[in-house]
Amino acid sequence: MTTKLTKTARIPAIRVNPAFRQALDESLKQGESISDFVEEAIRIRVERRIEDEAFLQRALVSRDKALKTNSYHSAEEVHCTLKDMLQKAKNQSKG
Repeated sequence: MTTKLTKTARIPAIRVNPAFRQALDESLKQGESISDFVEEAIRIRVERRIEDEAFLQRALVSRDKALKTNSYHSAEEVHCTLKDMLQKAKNQSKG
């Protein structure tokens, strides 16, 4: 049995200046409503904030590990490693 997701929660209306509203109206794709646009924009921003928070948490764990082990890597080392990884990925995609 499948369940259809129903939109029941609301996002508060916001007031904008007329020029911004006109720019919004002109940027809508054919058949796209302002509600569609706003929902997509909010969804993308929320996902980005979740990703940013996860990145920050990984960075803090890495920092704590480096402090505990006194093991650090120079920017040059990291760049070389990343270049190698990129080259390997490019080689694999060709083959």
